[in-house]
Amino acid sequence: MRNRSKIKWFGVATIVFLLSFTTVEATSNKLIQTLTFDTLDGTTTSLQSLQSLQGKTVLILFWATTCPVCLEEMPDFIRIYKQFHKKGLEIIAVSMSYDSPQAVNQYKNKMNLPFPVVWDSKEIIAKAFGDITLTPTVFLIDPNGQPISKTVGFLDFILLEKYLTKQLNQ
Repeated sequence: MRNRSKIKWFGVATIVFLLSFTTVEATSNKLIQTLTFDTLDGTTTSLQSLQSLQGKTVLILFWATTCPVCLEEMPDFIRIYKQFHKKGLEIIAVSMSYDSPQAVNQYKNKMNLPFPVVWDSKEIIAKAFGDITLTPTVFLIDPNGQPISKTVGFLDFILLEKYLTKQLNQ
């Protein structure tokens, strides 16, 4: 009976693992590269103009200052960024339109976020990634600009770290 419980738990864990790394096919490389957005300092830019992203693994985090899970996970995103940025990881934190730019900027400064933070005031980025409404939502994009995973809710940072270690140490 105990072995059945372990097997059942392993099966559930495997399904959760597979669902957390579901391939995202709706978001194309061209669409991602042509997105424009407002930065916290009020300038408008696009992913296409960010030459530094070419050839990098990019993690796009949709988050909000009113999202308890987002705030709980932010120190892990900072840690992952510091650990893998020099090896080719970039993180872009996209705050939701319902967040005020003042709240986002205050949190960014308080946490000393080392990665770019943008405010999706017109929901352009959220719509381009499949009309994102739930936070946190994380997309992982390979160095060729292809989305390879989407996670809604808690992120498995151990799994992410293993993936990044394997991909970025090649």
